[in-house]
Amino acid sequence: MGGCTSTKAKVVKPSQNGGLVYTPRGTSIMYNLAMRDIKGFRKSDTVELHYEIKETIGRGSFGEVLKAVHIPSGDIRAIKIIEKKKIHKHDILVRLLLQEFQVLQETDHPHLMRIHEMMEDEKHYYIISELLEGGELYDRILKIKRFCERDAAIIIHQVLLGLNYMHKKNIVHRDIKPENILFETLDNKNLNIKITDFGFAQFYEPEKGGMTDTLGSPLYMAPEIIKKVKYDFKVDVWSMGVITYILLTGKPPFNGKSKDEIFLQVATKAVSFSDVIWGKVSSEALQFVKKCLTRDQRYRPSIEELLESDWIKNTIDRPVLTNDQLLDISNNLQKFRRYSSFQSGIMAYIMQFHEEYGEYDELRRIFLALDKTNDGKLTIEEIHEGLQQVLGKVKHKAREFEQIMVDLDKDCNGVIDYSEFLTAAVNKRRLLQEDNLQIAFQMIDSDKNGQLSIQELKDAFEIQNKKDEKLWKQIMNEVDKNKDGSISYEEFTDVMNKVVEINYRDLAKTVQKKLQQQINLSLQQGL
Repeated sequence: MGGCTSTKAKVVKPSQNGGLVYTPRGTSIMYNLAMRDIKGFRKSDTVELHYEIKETIGRGSFGEVLKAVHIPSGDIRAIKIIEKKKIHKHDILVRLLLQEFQVLQETDHPHLMRIHEMMEDEKHYYIISELLEGGELYDRILKIKRFCERDAAIIIHQVLLGLNYMHKKNIVHRDIKPENILFETLDNKNLNIKITDFGFAQFYEPEKGGMTDTLGSPLYMAPEIIKKVKYDFKVDVWSMGVITYILLTGKPPFNGKSKDEIFLQVATKAVSFSDVIWGKVSSEALQFVKKCLTRDQRYRPSIEELLESDWIKNTIDRPVLTNDQLLDISNNLQKFRRYSSFQSGIMAYIMQFHEEYGEYDELRRIFLALDKTNDGKLTIEEIHEGLQQVLGKVKHKAREFEQIMVDLDKDCNGVIDYSEFLTAAVNKRRLLQEDNLQIAFQMIDSDKNGQLSIQELKDAFEIQNKKDEKLWKQIMNEVDKNKDGSISYEEFTDVMNKVVEINYRDLAKTVQKKLQQQINLSLQQGL
C-alpha cells in the first residue's frame, strides 16, 4: 500500500490543547510515487515531440510564451521558453532562474499557477503550465477602471492566500503586480485568479538578515527595496497595498512620469487618501490599504495578519460544507488506503494532465474550507475538525485520522498538500476513464513498443527522487501478471480498473443502505 506506512508514522494527542499531531518518520518517499516526483526537468531532443506549437501569447527579455497543444491529451497549455545563451551570460540571471525552477517544484496551491512539467534541450528551457485564458488583472483594471469593494476583496483574498502559502514556505515573490495575477476564464463573473511569474521569487534565509537585490516593478516596489536596505516578506505586503489602492480607486498611489520619479515618490512621499473616491470606500478597506502601505517595514502587517483583517473577514464568506460534501470527501479519503503505490502513483500522474475545472472548483472550495489556518495545506487537526461530524469523536477515531494521513501524505512532509488532496478526493470514475488511461500509458511508454519497462517507470517517477529498488519489484509483482518483465496495456488497465471497481462497490453499498433507510422510514410512517 502507499503512504508513509514503512515510516511507523504516529499520531499523538498533546495534553496542552487536546489536538491531534501527526509525525511521519523515515524516508518513505523512496517507497511512494508522489506528485512532486513528476515535477522536474527532463531532457528532450525537441519539445515538438510532445507539443504542437500555436501562436505567441507573450514576450520577455529572455524568451517568449507560446500557446500549445499537448499532443497526447489534446489539452491547451502555455509554454514559457527561455533561451540558455541569454541567461548564462549573467550570474545573477542564472541564480534567479534556478530559484524560479526550485519555487515551481516546491509550490502547490489553488491560487498559484499550476505547472505541468519542465523540459530542456540543448538551447532552451521549457516551463509548461496551465493556460489561464482570462487574461491579466491589469487588463481588467483598464476595462473596468474601478472595482466594487466586494469584487476587489474577493480578488485580494485569493492573492493573500497564495502569498501566505509562499511565505510559510519561506518564499518571497518580489514582483506582485496586476500583470502577474491572471484570471482562469474570460467570464467576468468568475473571479478565480492565480499568481504567476516567479522569476524574481527568492527563498528567504533569516540567518542572512534579509535580501538586498533591487528587483521588481517600480510602481509596486516597497520603499526598503528602493533605499537598498535589507528586506523580507513585507515587500509583498506593500505591493498588495498598491494593488488594492488601484482596484478601489482606479488610480495608482504614485504617478511619476519616469522610474526615477516613481522611486522618489515611493521613498519619500506620503500616500494620499484625500480623493473623494475614498469617501465611498468602507473604513475597513481604507485601513487595510493604509496598513499595507506602512512605510516602515517593521510596523507593516504580515500577509497572515491581513487575512485576519476586518475588511477581509467581514467581506469574504468562508465556504460552509454540507454533510453530504463532508461524507463524500470522507469516503474518498478513507478509500485511498485501499489503493497500491502503483495505483495512487498513476492517478497522480494523470492529475498532471487531467483538466476538469468544474470538478476542481468544487474540490478547491472544500480544500480551502478545511484549511482553517489559511496556509495552503491540511494538517491532521484540520482533517479531524472538518470531518469529525461524519466520522465521530476523535477518541473513537484517532486511528482513522492516522491512517488518512499515512495514506495521503505521499511525500511524507507531515501534511496533505493540495495535489495530494485532489488525487484522493477527485471522482475516480471520471479520472480513470479509458481515454485518460490510454494517454497515461502512452506518455510513460517512451519507446512506443506497447509495454512499460521498469526503466520507463523510473523515467516518469524518478525525476526528483530516486526510489528503492524494492518498490519497482513490488510494482512488477502486482501488475506484471504474466511475469515477462514488462507491463502490457491490458495489465495496466486491469490494475487501474480495480480502483473503479472499489468505488462502484462502495457506491452500490451506499445506494442499498439509503434505500433500506427509506423503506424502514416508509414502514414506520405506515404503522
